[in-house]
Amino acid sequence: MRSFQIHFSQSQNHFLLAFSSYAILFFLFEYFLGQPLSQSYKLVLFESLFFALLGYMMNFSTAFLKSWTVLFLLYESPILVLSQNPQSTLFPRDAVLASGLVLFGYGGSLLLECLAEHTSYKKIITCISRFLFISAIVFPLPTLVYLLISGGKALSSDIMLTLFQTNEEEALAYIKSLPSAALVGSLLLFSLLGALGHDLLKLRQQVLSKKRPDFPVKLIVFLTLCLIIFPVKAKSYSFFVAMKETKEILADYSHYEKSRNKRLDRLEQLKGLSVSPKAKGLYVLVIGESATRDHMESYGYKRHTTPFLESFKKDPGTLLFSKAFSNHTHTVPVLTYALSQKNQYNNIPLQKAYFLIEIAKKAGYETYWISNQRKYGAWDTPTSEMAGTADHQVFINGRAGKGVGSTYYDKALLDHVPIVDSAHPTLIVFHVMGSHASYEDRYPKNETYFSGGNNHIDTYDNTILYTDQFLKQLYVKLKKMQDFRGLVYFSDHGEDSRKGIGHNATQYEPIMTHIPFVVHLSSESRKERPLLWQVLQSHKDCWWTNDLLYNFMVTLLGIENAPESDSSLDIASPNYNLPLEKARTLHGKKKLDP
Repeated sequence: MRSFQIHFSQSQNHFLLAFSSYAILFFLFEYFLGQPLSQSYKLVLFESLFFALLGYMMNFSTAFLKSWTVLFLLYESPILVLSQNPQSTLFPRDAVLASGLVLFGYGGSLLLECLAEHTSYKKIITCISRFLFISAIVFPLPTLVYLLISGGKALSSDIMLTLFQTNEEEALAYIKSLPSAALVGSLLLFSLLGALGHDLLKLRQQVLSKKRPDFPVKLIVFLTLCLIIFPVKAKSYSFFVAMKETKEILADYSHYEKSRNKRLDRLEQLKGLSVSPKAKGLYVLVIGESATRDHMESYGYKRHTTPFLESFKKDPGTLLFSKAFSNHTHTVPVLTYALSQKNQYNNIPLQKAYFLIEIAKKAGYETYWISNQRKYGAWDTPTSEMAGTADHQVFINGRAGKGVGSTYYDKALLDHVPIVDSAHPTLIVFHVMGSHASYEDRYPKNETYFSGGNNHIDTYDNTILYTDQFLKQLYVKLKKMQDFRGLVYFSDHGEDSRKGIGHNATQYEPIMTHIPFVVHLSSESRKERPLLWQVLQSHKDCWWTNDLLYNFMVTLLGIENAPESDSSLDIASPNYNLPLEKARTLHGKKKLDP
């Protein structure tokens, strides 16, 4: 211990310089990022002390400083990039927490390696040490890759959730939709990090070869124990917060599925749930995919992408709502709200929310779910749970794409329009592939009408036209049915085909929420329910988000005594009131941007 004190006295200047340099660096860094220093100073001082002691232990060798600097830049560069993006919100203390993770991974690796020399478990501790070091190099990779392919956006819980809900075809479609520069850049990044990792492993050996041999074992143990502070504090690091949010949402989805029996028990206890005699008949709900009204002729687009809807809107029984928006930009979050009681404006817990199919069945409707989307797995609840409660379920597409025996375009759904029993009111839900990327997979090649321009826009517009043709052929079938009463079409969310960024929430553009909302009532329905029709006509230019679809559909279906109904959120009610300043998207996180 005496020799350690002598050496420490000789190196005091280096120690103080390392301590003060680290602290000043981070106080300046935090100031530059506009984050309050009052939230960080204790952690900065602790990291400064830890860094100075670790540096002293490693003799402040050039290899130590070089390897720490490389890792520091690797972790802090995304934060610097995000700080330049006005749409990105940096988490408090992200810069300091990121550096703490460097000290945890890099410093922990060095400390364990030193500790291994003084134990009988050298091989095990050495393996843990090297694993920790490699993990420290790999950890920032997802953030860096996503930063590159998204054009400078943060990796959020929305994106993580989407990854859990994406099958291999969708993943390939997403990769195909990425700009070539992003793909090349990602490959270069992987190559660079591979080479960097190799060099850092070499530097690590140099660092260890120059460490002080007289450093007290007790201090090594103490510093190793101090490492636990970094992962504890890092819980508020943005990446871990996003992971926690994702886990919580998935847990909610799982709980939603598990609480099905409880919901059904509560449904059984509902009294007076029935269908108004004037409303009985056949209703069809078509759920579109990634269709934005900004690319629809019927909503003012320059191309003839929706000739059917253009003529259909002139029908005395058809309304095109001009200010319809999605409640999110990803399918599962959208439909979770759109088809259930849960919305952005109420406090009903998701696991306690009834959904449309359940309520319709309980009231007396025969229910159908006919889909060209893949039948999702466990991660896609509660959407798959919603479909699973229908009396009749048809999933025509096991895979999405153009492979032999697996090509199913949306028009194939027309072969599954059921012959309904007029003795029962009926609800049929069609869930189409619509305009889901890759766009060219959504329509036959011989039905390509737009070409020669921007390929993203041309192929996207072809999907809009193909969906329009599907709606036309579906309507031709429906209007021949004696009990047909109404057709509703809306899209889950929009798409930004202009920039080629799809509907990624972290790259949010208003167009991603601009959706069509079309309601058609038969002449019989309008005669039987004139007040309903008058109210809908008066509201066709009102602000509306599609998490309120449930409220509207309950009224349209004539379901009486439905639980916890809020007429101010029902566009079919005279009491409807959703001013622009109240309307939201991204599940309440963003105001609407018309």
